[in-house]
Amino acid sequence: PSAFVWLRRQSFTLRPQGLPFNSVDYDPNNQVAVGVGGYYRNWGGLLSLNLSALNRDPARHGRTKSLDIQIASYGRRYGLDLHVQAYEGFYIRNASDVVPGWRRGDVHPIRPDIRTLGIGASAYYVFNYNQFSFRAAFIQSERQLRSAGTWLVRPSLSFYRLKADSALLPSVPAGGAQALGFIGGNFYTVGALAGYAHTFVYRQSYYLSLTGLPGFALTLQDYFIEDGPEVRTTRLGLRLHARIAAGANFERWYIGAAFVTDLYSFVLDPALSLAYGLSNLRVFVGRRINVSGILGWGRN
Repeated sequence: PSAFVWLRRQSFTLRPQGLPFNSVDYDPNNQVAVGVGGYYRNWGGLLSLNLSALNRDPARHGRTKSLDIQIASYGRRYGLDLHVQAYEGFYIRNASDVVPGWRRGDVHPIRPDIRTLGIGASAYYVFNYNQFSFRAAFIQSERQLRSAGTWLVRPSLSFYRLKADSALLPSVPAGGAQALGFIGGNFYTVGALAGYAHTFVYRQSYYLSLTGLPGFALTLQDYFIEDGPEVRTTRLGLRLHARIAAGANFERWYIGAAFVTDLYSFVLDPALSLAYGLSNLRVFVGRRINVSGILGWGRN
């Protein structure tokens, strides 16, 4: 079992052409949680509680409601990640770039009407499964005693919905490109990623694990323009999955941190592109227990 502090985020960025700013970055305001969890072999679970006191000031950043479910299976050869994330209520993080005259300490532009839903499934295959262990770095259900790396492949399926009551880009001038009135849409994505992971081990207990899988994604887009038409198209975009973990993994006790991120980026129109990301950071401490002994199975 382990105790942890969990920071997670589902954010998105719009990059327009022909406006006085390069991007508009939207963030939710409910990123910090604490909890307990445990793993046995490939599977495990986490129970967390939001800590609103550690989130940003709601008077300046608004309030966010969210549902966040993540399930992972860490096998030696194969792995599986599932997620369902629903968020309501965002604010513009880079207000100083977007709002003329905005100064640090001012209220950020708040959009309680923005709602997002992300559903996804990804699998991976580990080629060097005899020497490399995701379990050791990310769920500590076993130990990797020597440095080793592996090539990986990772197919993925995802659905992302973004909805708002009005245009998501502020201060769009009259006569601008029609796509700049973007208010949301539905995006269905099939991705193929490949990359490499390596875990560096020092004295059989201290570790640093790095993973990077770039790739491409084919996205079916169905999006809406304020006072404009519904647009349906299919475009090729970019995907990136990355993981970083570091800590100490002893025979009984373990402590560390793990960061996982999934990034999507694609063009909606020559005048506008959309990028969104699903990220989480977990800082944890835990202890292994002999489940077989407790249950009377007589083996470790």
